[in-house]
Parts: sequence; structure tokens; C-alpha cells
Amino acid sequence: MTAEMGMAILAGAIGLAFVNIDKISKFKGAGFEAEMCKTVIHKPTGVIHKRAEDGKTTGCGENLQTHPEAWEISTEKVTCHHSGCRDDT
Repeated sequence: MTAEMGMAILAGAIGLAFVNIDKISKFKGAGFEAEMCKTVIHKPTGVIHKRAEDGKTTGCGENLQTHPEAWEISTEKVTCHHSGCRDDT
């Protein structure tokens, strides 16, 4: 029973990762490790910002929740030159 429960938990974790595949930047191996994307693109300007740890703002202080339709998760390099974003991820 324990092995089956472990497999079910692992399968659930992998399933959740695939549901959020656009937000994941890299996977690992059998131990299953995933890393979330750390950049966002401002669609109207095309500028790529570093996402803050809280996930609600960018490194330079832009609020991602004010106009959420203007922001998209990205895996590209940071192009914003403002303090807080310019330290590449």
C-alpha cells in the first residue's frame, strides 16, 4: 500500500506540473524537481522583467496585478534596464 501511495503522489505532482507547463522553466530527473519561470514579458512594450519572489510585482516594482492581461510568463533573458530587474536571471 505504501508504494502505491507514493506512486500516486508522484503521478499527481507530475500531472500538476504539466497543467502549469507554461510556468515551468526546467525539470529534473526521477526525483521530480521543477523550477518556475522567473521572468515576465510586458506584452504592449515587449520588455522582459525579472519577476519578484512574491510573484505579484517585477524586480523594478511594476505591479503585475493592475493589468494582468498585459503580462505573460516568459523564459527569455531580462531586457529591463531598471534597478531590480537589470541583474539577469
